[in-house]
Amino acid sequence: MENKEYYTPTIEELFVGYELESLYVNEDSGFCPEVLDNEGLYHCVKELQQKIGLVNYRTVFLCKQDIIDLKWAHQSTVGDNIHMFKMGASIMSFDSKDRNIRIIDNRGISIFDGWVKSKNELKKLMKDYLNIPI
Repeated sequence: MENKEYYTPTIEELFVGYELESLYVNEDSGFCPEVLDNEGLYHCVKELQQKIGLVNYRTVFLCKQDIIDLKWAHQSTVGDNIHMFKMGASIMSFDSKDRNIRIIDNRGISIFDGWVKSKNELKKLMKDYLNIPI
């Protein structure tokens, strides 16, 4: 089991479908997973704008399990930090220490090489820029 690390998302990162964890002051259950719908997005943005009380929202930094959840098949691990994945003809390497991802297409051409902060960013990258189905 991986140790999860978190950050507070910025308003600019949020969108309908964004996955995060929220803490409601009236509940004792702690942080709970949530996928933002229109209403949830409105309340999250409002609270972040007003900086009400404690930080009530957090996002998990990208981890190996997030990539697996997005239907990438884990192929191997090199050393402690480099994980290799495959989806169709595409190959991805993920450095879990610095969260750098490199995706290579079926021709061996690098189609992405950069830092990806969270599962949300990877979903948007796959859908909007790489045309990889989610």
